Amino acid sequence: SVNVRTLVLKDDALFRYITEGNYALSNSGTKEFESSRSESDDAQVEEVEVDVDVDVSAENSRVDISNENSPQSIADEYLTREQLPKGKGQYFCTICFKRFTQQVNLTTHERIHTGERPFRCEICMKAFTQQSNLWKHIRTHTGEKPFQCTLCSKAFTQQANLVKHQRIHTGEKPYSCTYCSKSFSQRANLHKHERTHTGEKPYSCKFCLKSFAQQSNLDKHLRVHTGDKPYTCKLCSKSFTQQSNLTKHESVHSNEKPFSCIRCHKSYTQKSNLQKHEKKCNVIKQEPQVCLQE
Repeated sequence: SVNVRTLVLKDDALFRYITEGNYALSNSGTKEFESSRSESDDAQVEEVEVDVDVDVSAENSRVDISNENSPQSIADEYLTREQLPKGKGQYFCTICFKRFTQQVNLTTHERIHTGERPFRCEICMKAFTQQSNLWKHIRTHTGEKPFQCTLCSKAFTQQANLVKHQRIHTGEKPYSCTYCSKSFSQRANLHKHERTHTGEKPYSCKFCLKSFAQQSNLDKHLRVHTGDKPYTCKLCSKSFTQQSNLTKHESVHSNEKPFSCIRCHKSYTQKSNLQKHEKKCNVIKQEPQVCLQE
């Protein structure tokens, strides 16, 4: 009996790879499973302990106990032959089977599963999985912005943000919608736009289960439940749940009335008040008529 303890796919594909035509088992072969799923519901693997009686005398058997036929090598062979294209790398994660061309990249990736964060900020003690992410974070404390736009001299803490900014000058929009011809300068904006086609609303309220297409809209909605009013008037300290409502309120103090009726020219501080007025306004401006008869 050979005990194979390894991480395999939840659909038992690896076990089938071992037992169906790839390794000859005796007629009395047995298999016993002791499974413990990952803490994450989305995990694609589970830990399985398999006991199989192997007929090593069979001619077509590729099981060689003396030839380092370890769980790792069996899983490696399965992944190489059945799942991953050649050239994807010889180092693979034993938890999710993702492959890497370099050991250092595998080590970094494995921290996602282990939660290890060896790089710590000495200023605020926040920790990171990669040294490069720590360097980026430290700039939030120092204010350093080493990446500068050559067209407007605006500076950024990260190279990626500079690239996004430069598209404002170049007009480049490399991300195109697959449903219409509209293009975007940033991938995130494309994803937001495509939801107008698909109707996808991935952001759900934990209080009433109402869903939204954008995180920002969910944040606004949550304030209905929490009562949070982060936007405060500097003149009277009145607070609001949304920035737009604060802007409307501030016009009360400034006496600004930017919304005017095109019929009677009466002005209002808020557009909603203008719309109410226009429904009631029956004053129609008459143009002088010219008599064409002599």
